[in-house]
Amino acid sequence: MSFQQWQIEMLNLVNAERARYHRRPLNLDIRLCHSAQEHSNYQAHTNAMTHNDSSGPLMTRVQRRVPNIRGCAENVAWNQPDVRSVVQGWINSPGHHRNMLGEYNIVGFGIQNKYWTQVFALA
Repeated sequence: MSFQQWQIEMLNLVNAERARYHRRPLNLDIRLCHSAQEHSNYQAHTNAMTHNDSSGPLMTRVQRRVPNIRGCAENVAWNQPDVRSVVQGWINSPGHHRNMLGEYNIVGFGIQNKYWTQVFALA
């Protein structure tokens, strides 16, 4: 899996927001992109926005892909029309914004049928 243009656009928007708060930029991680995509697929399959899926809670899901993480967070959204809209929605939400600014160094993104997922981790 190579990175898609929308993922690069999302990374640039997230890192621009992090820069406004003097946070280090995140690196796009293929393993986290797989994790985020699997979660977006699950949400689309069940027609439900959730942080849990059949493989367990967030930390369990992420550690399957990146075993040595020291922390993680996730943002999910539904029905946003494009990257800019979903990122702005997360920026406008205090809890989601806090995740975007957290002490993480890698990130992954997924989308399926307008179910968006961001996964942040400290590796």
